[in-house]
Amino acid sequence: MKPRNAEYIKNNKIKYETVVISICIFSAIVSNFGVSTIIKFSLPVLEIVYPVLIALVIMTLIGKHIKNDNAFKGAAYVTLFVSILSVSSNLLSLTQISDILNSLPLANLGFNWVVPAVIGAIVGGLIKTKEREEVVMENEEIEGYTYCPSTAQRCLNDCIGGGPVLSSAN
Repeated sequence: MKPRNAEYIKNNKIKYETVVISICIFSAIVSNFGVSTIIKFSLPVLEIVYPVLIALVIMTLIGKHIKNDNAFKGAAYVTLFVSILSVSSNLLSLTQISDILNSLPLANLGFNWVVPAVIGAIVGGLIKTKEREEVVMENEEIEGYTYCPSTAQRCLNDCIGGGPVLSSAN
């Protein structure tokens, strides 16, 4: 059984063997740099990505209380922005940006992105999204599916209609 990526590579006219050989050669070259060099190059990327992932995981854990998906987007974008600023100010020795970021709450613990993420989530949650219009009208049938307005009719319509029911109530 081939990996899922093999189908993607196959459909785009790239030989699977070429990709595997390229990855092996790249890995062999990178492995000769040593752990300290690999960490030196990967650390900025990890410092940018980890805060965003942590924010999204925490929001996913409390996601049943979040009604608007824009809250996730707001938290992720603001966290990404703060992380990029933090890493770039450290790499480029930008003291003004570093001073601003260090003045944020929890900066002394390395969590200067938390308060901006919460603010981004709140602002994102306040932004309305377009609601999808209900395409199925009452008593309309679409390819063997029938619409019923109440969940009480679901079982009855499944048995009578011979298939699942589209319902507005979940």
